[in-house]
Amino acid sequence: MSKSIGNVLRAEDFIAEYGVEALRYYFAREIVPTDDGDLTAPHFKEVYNANLANGLGNLVSRTLKMTEQYFGGRIAGGTVENPPFHGNIAPVTGFDVTGGVNVPYVVINDILPRYHAHMRAHEVNKAADVVWELIGKLDQYITDYEPFKLVKTNSKTTELVLWGVVYGLSHITEMIAPLMPQTADTLRRLIKQEVSEDVGENIIFITEPLTQPLFMRKA
Repeated sequence: MSKSIGNVLRAEDFIAEYGVEALRYYFAREIVPTDDGDLTAPHFKEVYNANLANGLGNLVSRTLKMTEQYFGGRIAGGTVENPPFHGNIAPVTGFDVTGGVNVPYVVINDILPRYHAHMRAHEVNKAADVVWELIGKLDQYITDYEPFKLVKTNSKTTELVLWGVVYGLSHITEMIAPLMPQTADTLRRLIKQEVSEDVGENIIFITEPLTQPLFMRKA
């Protein structure tokens, strides 16, 4: 890398093009402190589009759009009644059962323990991997149930499915807070938990749709 041949990469350039949160994400997940990192403009854009624009950003956008369109931004559900993933999923830490489990079960028994173990070990990149693993699972969950079709025939199950995705997003919000604090703050404003003494074991989420993409896809 040399200034004289014009291939010096500057943080300011990446921030101007992609925003500071994207740069935080890249260094948290893609750059391992003990290894040489692959920081090039093409690779940065590829990672940004795949994991932020098409990954987290798209999941948030379509989920909050559906909760607003179908249920006015207020959905109720519970950890037991949330429908299970279709088929088997990757083995859950400490458990032999890989089928018939739902979103809260996976979050509580698999995702959170692994995330916190990596954070305690200062393995930030591996902790970020766990977060994006959950994003992938939630994408698959939407594919499993197709709530945009299901709502035409079964409104209640649709609500429970979307509740599961929002439940997962609420945990993603807190897990990304150390890595991407501004994005976490945005998600906290969009996803809130209703406080009420009358809901029993249910959790009610109040959501707002995005007014602009979290991460604009780059051509």
